Amino acid sequence: MPNLSSSLKAFAFIVCTLSLLTAVTLIGGLFVGFVLNYFVPSIDLGIATICGLAAIAIPFYAIVQAIVAIKQDIAQRVGDEAMSDDCDDEADLLTDEQAETLAEQLMEAMMLRISSIDARPKRHSGRSR
Repeated sequence: MPNLSSSLKAFAFIVCTLSLLTAVTLIGGLFVGFVLNYFVPSIDLGIATICGLAAIAIPFYAIVQAIVAIKQDIAQRVGDEAMSDDCDDEADLLTDEQAETLAEQLMEAMMLRISSIDARPKRHSGRSR
């Protein structure tokens, strides 16, 4: 690519990489869907493809999250400035008090949501036994 700045090259690389990963995920999900439809013909091809996408995307997401966690753990253990440049800036992180307050608020909201689900009246189908 002639005369492109390094930031534009980096952006183009990221876009191409994400496009390639998306294509690989979709093709893999489609393949798993076809195989599932072949072995279990009673499953519609569309549903089998969605199951295949989930079978590909969920482990892929878990692997990416594990790699990010490992990278952050290594950066924390090594304490190297070169590794910490790739991680989030210290100014963006929450303090311990802010994190505890946020965790308490989330816990309260979750408990409130759970209690509101349990308090809903039960629906009866109208059938008598």
